[in-house]
Amino acid sequence: MSTDIESKMLKAKIELMTKSVFISTICLSVRHIITDSVPTAATNNTTIMYNPDFVAKLSVAELAGLIAHECWHIAYMHIVRRLNRDPEKWNIAGDHVINNVLVKAGFE
Repeated sequence: MSTDIESKMLKAKIELMTKSVFISTICLSVRHIITDSVPTAATNNTTIMYNPDFVAKLSVAELAGLIAHECWHIAYMHIVRRLNRDPEKWNIAGDHVINNVLVKAGFE
C-alpha cells in the first residue's frame, strides 16, 4: 500500500510541476510524510503530512491539488500570521482563499 501511495504522490508532484513553478518550488523544499496522525492533510510549514487512507481515495490530479493547497498555506504564511486568532476559523478562511486560487488555476 505504501508503495502505491508513494508512486501516486510522485505522479502528483510531477503534475504539480507542470502547473506551477512557484508552488513546485515550495513543494520540493519541504518534507512530505504519510501518517495516520492527520485526518486528511496538514502542514506545519516545514512538513506536509498526508493520511494514507485519504490519499488512496484521490486521483493523481486531486492529489496534485491537495499538495498545492498545503503549499499555499506555507506560501501565505498562514501558521505564522494566525497569531492569537481562532485556529479553526483562521484555517477555514485560509482554505476558502486557497481553494478559490486553485480552482481559477485549473486544479482539481
